[in-house]
Amino acid sequence: MNKQREIIYDQRRRILEGKDLRELFFEMLDDVVSDALELYGGKEISSGDWDYEGFAGWMHTKFNLRVDKDTLVSANAKEALKENLSEMLQEKYRRKEQKADTGMLRYLEKVIMLQVFDSKWKDHLYAMDYLREGIHLRAYGQREPLVEYTNEGFSLFTEMVNAIKIEIAEVLFRIEPQPVQEERGVFTRLAQNFIHSEFGQFEAEGAPVKAMEPSAPLDAGNHPAPEHHVGPKIGRNDPCPCGSGKKYKKCCGK
Repeated sequence: MNKQREIIYDQRRRILEGKDLRELFFEMLDDVVSDALELYGGKEISSGDWDYEGFAGWMHTKFNLRVDKDTLVSANAKEALKENLSEMLQEKYRRKEQKADTGMLRYLEKVIMLQVFDSKWKDHLYAMDYLREGIHLRAYGQREPLVEYTNEGFSLFTEMVNAIKIEIAEVLFRIEPQPVQEERGVFTRLAQNFIHSEFGQFEAEGAPVKAMEPSAPLDAGNHPAPEHHVGPKIGRNDPCPCGSGKKYKKCCGK
């Protein structure tokens, strides 16, 4: 765990301190392409038995790069093919730089790399804890728990590093940062469409502020305040003054 932590923290420090992470990203691209070539056409597989269509589909899915089978077959060696594909991916990424704001792209590279590293490392720590909790059971199978823990921990770490590189490469190739049109501050004044026409008087710059005078008094909820009767108080059981002949509580006193 200490060795793994040193490796991850060293890479994370490199990202935090790096001003231009494009070269680090291109290194990751080379490793990703190399691992994919091993997956679809390993050393033990002859060139005639390579899964060219599967590899071409993988390149399109991960990097949105179409590579025809003839281009793959025509390569003389795997190392030459890896260099050609890496150069194609780097050129595609440079074209993205030309379209977008370079400063914004550098910022996105740093943020995405840090987020992927932190997320994968956290998941890896959970996996290592889970492995440690049950590793003592290997002793029942006549296997040394410490050796098993070391071997499986190394495998998990290798898988995590590969997953980090693949996810970073895939995300950075799929994002399309837009050119900066106009910078707006948090308190930039924006045009507003008010429902009530009375608020339009405040839109004109320098217009005098007029107090709104409602025709009827309003209560705290902006509803017409109840009218108060002026004169002698009328009892609820007294005849209603409107002349209906009903008691006040059954007529106007409801």
